[in-house]
Amino acid sequence: MSSFRTHLEADVEPKPCPFCAGTNFDVTDHGTDSYFVVCLRCGALGPQRDGELVQRDYEAVDLWQAQGDWESTMRAILDERLKEAIEDGEEPKVETSPVCNPASP
Repeated sequence: MSSFRTHLEADVEPKPCPFCAGTNFDVTDHGTDSYFVVCLRCGALGPQRDGELVQRDYEAVDLWQAQGDWESTMRAILDERLKEAIEDGEEPKVETSPVCNPASP
């Protein structure tokens, strides 16, 4: 593993994890000469480039930082799923993982 922050400019803050809002990360070699950013709070891994793994640690960090507004994207996805569930007559459910839920004790 290598430190995520070593690949950032000193005055640049890491983008938060889209799953838990954590901001502490490492970069890990997947064992196949491909790299991921790993969230040290919830264990989320990413990103990929068009479904392909990245070959350099700094590329993984650059892709992580280049992601758009994840909060808005996730909210739009969840809103669409909620709308579909209501239209289908299903009772909407919210499922959270205690690992990824910062409010969990």
